[in-house]
This record gives sequence, C-alpha cells and structure tokens, in this order.
Amino acid sequence: MSGFAALFSGRRIASASLSFALLSGSAHAEKVRVAIPTASPGSAFFILALQKGYYAEEGLEVEAQVAGGGIAVPGLISGDLQFSLSTGASISAILKGAKLKIVMITQDRPGGQVWGIKPEIKSLTDLKGTQVGIQSRGDTGEIAILSLLKAKGLPKDYLGFTPMGTDVNRLAALKSGALPAVQLSWFGIEELGHVSGAHDVIDLFSEVRMPYAGLVTSDAVLANHPDVLTKMIRGSLKGVAYEKAYRDESIKIIAAYGGLSPSQTAFDFDRVLLSAIPDNIGTAEMQENEVALRADLLDIPKDKVMPASAVYNFTALRKANEDLKGWKPPAP
Repeated sequence: MSGFAALFSGRRIASASLSFALLSGSAHAEKVRVAIPTASPGSAFFILALQKGYYAEEGLEVEAQVAGGGIAVPGLISGDLQFSLSTGASISAILKGAKLKIVMITQDRPGGQVWGIKPEIKSLTDLKGTQVGIQSRGDTGEIAILSLLKAKGLPKDYLGFTPMGTDVNRLAALKSGALPAVQLSWFGIEELGHVSGAHDVIDLFSEVRMPYAGLVTSDAVLANHPDVLTKMIRGSLKGVAYEKAYRDESIKIIAAYGGLSPSQTAFDFDRVLLSAIPDNIGTAEMQENEVALRADLLDIPKDKVMPASAVYNFTALRKANEDLKGWKPPAP
C-alpha cells in the first residue's frame, strides 16, 4: 500500500485513472484530494479558498491531507491524490522521470530557519558531518539546505538529513540533544523559548530563493481532466486574492483551521505576503536556475537536463487569470 493511500483511507487505489474515476462519481461536485505541507500560513491560499467556499463555487469537493513533499510526491505519482502544494519537492522528482508538472507558484522563498543546540554550531559550515532534522526526505526544507550548500561551494554530502515529521518531533530532538540542528517552521521557532541554548544557524527565508508553494499535479490530470485543473487553479487564485485583500480576516481563518494562535499565525502570514510572486508564475530565469540547480544536485549530465518547460506548465493558470480578470473577493 502506498503511504498516501494509507494516510487517507487505508485502501489501495490501483492507478491514476481509476483513482480519478472513483473520485469523480458525484453528479454535483468533482472530488479531488490535495496534500498540503502544513495547516498554517504556508498553505494560506489553499486554506482560504477551501474555507471561503471558492473551490465549492468551482464545482469541486476538496479533501485535504497534511503531508510533506516526501510523502505527497509519491501520492501524486500513484494517483492517490490529484494535487499537492509541495512544488519544491516535486522538481527533483520530475527531473528523475516523474510524470508531474508545476502549474502554479505562489512564493519565491522557503519559510523557516535551521536552529542548533550546540554552542560551537554557529553557521552552515559548522554543520559538517552532522545530521539535520527535517520534516521528510525530499521536502522543501532539505532542498533549501542543499541549495544553500551549492551556493556556498560545499558538497551535497557535507551534512546528512534525518526525517522526523512535525516541528514537535524536531523540537524534542533538539532539546534532548539527539540532533545538533533541525529545520523549523515559524511555528516551531515560536516554541524555542522553552529550549535552553537553542540558537539560529541558517535563515533560509533570507538566504534562499526558490519556487516555493503553489500547485503540482500529474500529467494524467493535465491530459485527461483539464477542466478540473482549471477549476482548481481558479479557486486557488481566489484564495490568493483574498489573502492579499483581507489580512486580518485571513489570519483568523487560518488560525482557526490549523488550531494556531493568532499571534503565531500573523507572524508567519506576513512572511508569506513578503514572499508572494505577483503573477504566480515567476521569471523564466528563476525557473531555469532552479532546474539547473536540481539537476546538478542529482548529478544529471548537463546535456541530459530537461528544459524548464518540461517541469512547469502554466497554460491553465493563464486561462484562469483571464477568466478572473476584474474579479475581487467579497468583503468578509
């Protein structure tokens, strides 16, 4: 059984086409499964679109599951879900042959930092030969650190990664000294006042630029269900518009959805806005640089590196933007 199928229902769905046939049985709404890395402002546009009913307006019934990119990507490949917000983790998978496409990008940098517990670990170079706790292998936290290693001229095996799941688990490992450093979201960092001796080592938000958050889907959805893709993107763009128009109300909705404190949510949400990509596409240069970087990390020969157009497909996004021209979210 695939990990993602187990997370949802405990039953195996054999293929992408069968999965979608089962999910589309309703006469009134087409059901889709979506993985989000966190129930927090990092997934703001999705949470707002879900809670404000924008996906329902588009005729979609969305089932959400919190899962890091390391779990979400296999779920997309197997057809256990149709969309994921983990764009960062998906790029490496595509370069390795996964039949996926990034169809929307909402941010240009990862949220969070790397924190350490040992006083001698003060910077990236001090992590040589150590293990860093992350959410899951292949997720954006790992990719962001690998990107920074490359930018600093350090080998990709300079340090190792230990998947640990939630911030709570990573905080426990840091506090106990089981790991010298862990990557944390803004919410994990908020709890660091309870961990004596903890200190920031790397500010990924400031130092790394990469496509972060958005929507990923499979080639099967692109080819066989373009109407569902367009509806999903339209609903998502409405969520993006709402977060930009109504900060305070957005914070309330996200905090309630994730069971978070308003102050924690506001701190994270404002950083999401700072990293927002205006057109949800970004520059061709950013896309090409990211593909080149991932290919290098994967030891793909330069003459074998696929073009950015094989990783990104914004056709449906451009159509959705045209459909929504002049649309504004109603006031709360």
